[in-house]
Amino acid sequence: MEEPGAEPVDCKVTGRFDCSSSADRPYRPHIPHPAIVRLVVTDEVRLAGRPTNPAGAEQVERVELADADEASRRFRSIGRPELGELYPLADRLRGSAPSNTESGAKRLP
Repeated sequence: MEEPGAEPVDCKVTGRFDCSSSADRPYRPHIPHPAIVRLVVTDEVRLAGRPTNPAGAEQVERVELADADEASRRFRSIGRPELGELYPLADRLRGSAPSNTESGAKRLP
């Protein structure tokens, strides 16, 4: 189960992007900097419980349903325009990638 209390159902790789950060330091110490490869994945999820908030991970206060445009607006409003650009793009592309369940891939326990 992921930090927001959701279980992945149907994961699709949407794109791979070679990125370069203009920030002085990485977002997290373990993230490569300034060059990074960002793998964009879309996923259908099943809400399975409350956010787990493990130590050292993102701390989730609540989970809300938002369409791609609203998610984009929210990321831009907190100074993360690069993530704001990815949500509408991923939303447009997600229908073209084969899903793991369609390709016969199985999740490991």
